Amino acid sequence: MTKDFNNKVAILTGGASGIGLSTAKQLAAGGATVVIADIDDAGGDNALSALADSNKQHLYVHTDVTEESQVLALAQKVHSTFGHIDILLNGAGSPVKRSSFLETTLETWEACFAQNVRGTFLCSREILKYMVPAKQGVIINMASGAAYAGSPGSSVHYGAAKGAVTTFTRGIAREFAKDGIRVNALAPGMVDTPFHTNYSPQGFLEEKTKNIPIGRAASPDEIAALIVFLCSDGCPYLTGSTIRVDGGMFV
Repeated sequence: MTKDFNNKVAILTGGASGIGLSTAKQLAAGGATVVIADIDDAGGDNALSALADSNKQHLYVHTDVTEESQVLALAQKVHSTFGHIDILLNGAGSPVKRSSFLETTLETWEACFAQNVRGTFLCSREILKYMVPAKQGVIINMASGAAYAGSPGSSVHYGAAKGAVTTFTRGIAREFAKDGIRVNALAPGMVDTPFHTNYSPQGFLEEKTKNIPIGRAASPDEIAALIVFLCSDGCPYLTGSTIRVDGGMFV
């Protein structure tokens, strides 16, 4: 097994913060060239600065993954710049806002599915167009423990969207296994990231942590380490799986 990512090019959507940024740092430390695709331009610039010591030509590309034209431009830019795309992390996504089911508007529902499902679909489709001829590649989709718990009372729309991501993962994993491409998903439980600062009420993370047997939320680095392993040659027989990493929260 090796985590040597020299000569590998990795695109990370949502890579400007949280799990995506931690993954970018770990992949870069392993020798990968990292492309951060995000809508947070300031965060993207800061992320590039954090990767500056790795002596690679890392990129930040402003990308709204819900916009087909922007995803197409991202894929074309990365391939024309580096000649190949080896890893895709579909990390962009959010619940948009938390609300009870009866208070969930159609706008919130559709925006949530656009960010989490449409974005994952568009990025996977466009990057696969380059991976298939190369007969190699790894795609990691970010699902969520919400896909299993359903998130009643706060974000059923988010749980439903992430459930769609797990099904999508199985489908494309099966379709493209013959092309040497592996596709897996991660379903984190509670992770201490800006996600909760942005979308959760005060005390939400602390309250949910009480239900975790390990007794705490995960750090972004812990989730990123598993993503990096899934991208490595240490698990060549693993595809189509959604790995739950939640500290035993849903046991």
